[in-house]
Amino acid sequence: MTLLTKTQSEFNALVEMARRAVEVGDGAYAAACAQAAASFAWSNFPGFFVSESLEEVVRQISRAPELSHCAADRGRRPVKVGDKRRVLHVLTQAYETGGHTRLVWRWIAIDVASQHSVVLTQQQHVPVPGKLVEAVALSEGRLLVLDTPGRNLTAIASRLGRIVEGYDYVVLHVHPFDVIPIIAFGDSVDIPTIFLNHADHVFWIGARGCDLYANLRDSGKEVAVRYRGIPVEKAIILPIPLPTDICTQETPSLPQPGKRGIVAITVASPYKFKSFDSYDYCEIHSKLLARCPDLSIVVVGPVAEDEYWARWCGGTNGRIRAIGHQVELGKLFGSADVYLDSVPLGSLTSLFEAALNGLACFSFRAFAREPSTAVFSCDDPALNFENVFFDDVEEYLTALECCLANKSELKKRGKTCREAIVKWHTGDAWRSRLEDVYSAARNTHNRRCEARQSTEVEASVNRCYEFLTRSRPDNLALPFLGGLVPTGIKIRMLMVCRARIKESIRILCPHWARSIYFGIKSLSRCSNSMAIFRRCLRTMGAEK
Repeated sequence: MTLLTKTQSEFNALVEMARRAVEVGDGAYAAACAQAAASFAWSNFPGFFVSESLEEVVRQISRAPELSHCAADRGRRPVKVGDKRRVLHVLTQAYETGGHTRLVWRWIAIDVASQHSVVLTQQQHVPVPGKLVEAVALSEGRLLVLDTPGRNLTAIASRLGRIVEGYDYVVLHVHPFDVIPIIAFGDSVDIPTIFLNHADHVFWIGARGCDLYANLRDSGKEVAVRYRGIPVEKAIILPIPLPTDICTQETPSLPQPGKRGIVAITVASPYKFKSFDSYDYCEIHSKLLARCPDLSIVVVGPVAEDEYWARWCGGTNGRIRAIGHQVELGKLFGSADVYLDSVPLGSLTSLFEAALNGLACFSFRAFAREPSTAVFSCDDPALNFENVFFDDVEEYLTALECCLANKSELKKRGKTCREAIVKWHTGDAWRSRLEDVYSAARNTHNRRCEARQSTEVEASVNRCYEFLTRSRPDNLALPFLGGLVPTGIKIRMLMVCRARIKESIRILCPHWARSIYFGIKSLSRCSNSMAIFRRCLRTMGAEK
């Protein structure tokens, strides 16, 4: 039995458990089974991006009599501030790190014409980021955490269904597995609802019922329409909002030529460098080193002690060197000359940061040839026409070789990349695109659009997703089972995913205990990253 067959079998079993629970009237258990199924498919690709059977089961849960939305919370409608529209952002969890929560508080900060409130459906004792709290307060909105002790998934959904009363728009920024909004809103909601497709490369639930699907990039929109069955008139592009404070700073001056060679930098999680077929980060860039004798490459994310990176560091006399996780990326970017994207999996967030810091950016897209896998590589409406992305290795290396031979061209490219990002992703330009999204949501609200038949991905594409599943260090579904899923389902998921003993204990223990542990662990990671980077440059003989 192949990995794909096993994945589909377990997914179907969980969906069937949810369906049977619906039949006997146990909505809470059905919701837990449905969320477990979506969680499993999220991190173990089942061969499709959407499941009609799972979507229908969750909608059946929403039709239960006990989930009829009473007027209990309608007396707590948001107090409208002037003529501002009222927008409710629904998140599963909010974090200090990563781009998911940053997108929300930047949206709130840029969209000053609206009053914004935030609801967290499954925060699970994780501290709410201070910047999110501050953004909501400045907007004169409310921030509500719904998963209080004693509430199961259906109880939270019932509460959410009542809270939305009084808002002009609802925006779903939820995790791929979160069944709560679907249960809360059922087949339709009286308010224009926007689904933000921030996880465009994985399975998610929620492909039916929303008025508009806002995609962050073209490849995500292509997958939504072709493989999720989203009507094309309900799919729109909304670029990631980026911080205006970074974009108004002067670009860090690049080190001057002299004894110092050229320094390239790459920033990505370690799993994004795991080789696939002939696509190997160091193998590809070792050819670039042969063409450019003065070039050295610093890789942020993987650790130097890893066997792969230690071998390539020794084989290139230290010209390719991994320095592990670092904190002060702005200073690192300021000490580099060019940014190289990770291979075979791209890292769009890091590429944005490099571009905003004035670095010329280059990205080889190993997966760009298939529409369903192009989401593993980088693309962005701001940079698609700036000679940043390359689908051919030789074209990629040749473009790099030419630019690295001419530092003025390198600086010119860096300036062009930065200006393109600023034009699309910040300030008035982004605000104008957001207005288009609000308008499109109004126009498609309650308008019948024929749902397209979702398409299963090709066999060759499934092999790419099997690679992704195997390359990730942890099963992403497991940490999010939380206290809202019965222990029996947790144990089943742990067994299916073959979780290690350490991880099993972490999942089964109370979430508040885990949040304290990981909070302390994250603090211990803080180090003087610039000192490490300078030491690395000295070793390469590339210090100023």
